[in-house]
Amino acid sequence: MDKEVKIRICFLLIGDIDTKAQRFVAEVLIEATWVELQDFDPKLVITNLEETRKETTWFTSALDEDADVSYTTLHWRIKGVFYENMELQNFPRDVQDISVSISSDWHANEIELMLDYSKMSTLDVANFQDDQEWTLFKHVELERVPEDPNNEVELGYTAGFIVARVRVARRSKFFMVNNVMLMFSLIVLSLTIFAYDPGWNMARIGSSMTLLLVAVAFKLSVAGNLPLISYLTYLDIYILSGMLFLCTMTIIFAAISPFKSNLQLALKIDQVVLGCLIVAITCFHVVYAVVFFCNTNKRIKEMQKKDKDYELQLTRHRQMVKMSSGPFSNQRNPLAEGIKLVKTSCSTTEQIQQLVEYERKKRPRAGIRTPKTNGISDIHDSVDIQQFLCMALQNSKEQEC
Repeated sequence: MDKEVKIRICFLLIGDIDTKAQRFVAEVLIEATWVELQDFDPKLVITNLEETRKETTWFTSALDEDADVSYTTLHWRIKGVFYENMELQNFPRDVQDISVSISSDWHANEIELMLDYSKMSTLDVANFQDDQEWTLFKHVELERVPEDPNNEVELGYTAGFIVARVRVARRSKFFMVNNVMLMFSLIVLSLTIFAYDPGWNMARIGSSMTLLLVAVAFKLSVAGNLPLISYLTYLDIYILSGMLFLCTMTIIFAAISPFKSNLQLALKIDQVVLGCLIVAITCFHVVYAVVFFCNTNKRIKEMQKKDKDYELQLTRHRQMVKMSSGPFSNQRNPLAEGIKLVKTSCSTTEQIQQLVEYERKKRPRAGIRTPKTNGISDIHDSVDIQQFLCMALQNSKEQEC
């Protein structure tokens, strides 16, 4: 039978994030809880950990009086260097995942890694050390990735994964000023080449090729700040488009050479070509700006929405914790106690009525999860706790009858 181990991950510190090396420094607290068994070791491993700088482990035990079960919790605090596959399509306004992946050396039929819904995974925003380059979002997202059914490995990381993610958004002002504006300046300066007389066509070609070489050197310097990737970023697209524009100008100047003997015709061609290039440059920048900011803002707004959802979830969790100070503070969970009362004698009606009144005063609405119980339907995440208690009250009255 699978041994259930519930995982909770807290980010205590996030340090330097290296885009080129695709690494980040972090300190995390991992809590693994299971029903106490003698000499059981979950054999947890962090699959994307590359270097350990500091590590501490300790154990605690707790007794669930309602279920008469003792639980053991492993607390694993570790600081190190983690690997993260950077997604750079939206560079330099990209949003990156900062994730920690937990697995076990046990086989999938020996252990089951689960999310711990009883405690929130948290993030210490104040201990974010790379805020000069990045903006840290405030939510923590946990995901359980089951074992791959096509994985034929007998032993190893086959028990699935628990992945905890936080997100950071790059501060793009540095790249917009030092990269985009510089390339835009080269494009604008290239238009001044038309100030040369058409008879000086060799000077025109030489000037445009000089600007092209500057653009090539600039592209190589930008590429040195990114990992070797097989796709183009938005910054790559902009710089390569500028280089293509400079190449086009060089070809145009070479094509005008046969007409330099007819100065009037050459001047008319210059005017038409210059007008077309200005229109093309304007249209490109408008389209590029719309696509760039729409796509990058979509991702950023998605993360901001996750922040709001996480704050709401955290608030509800804190409210559930505060219930311990109410009239039912001697119970682990008023809702669980309500379920328990429904199964007992006729005196439960009055007790459940007290639960209903307490919930109406202290907690108007809340999202909860409960297992199926005798006589009561399964309660899902978004069910009103008052509605459930009222159902329990009605069910108890029917039992009395």
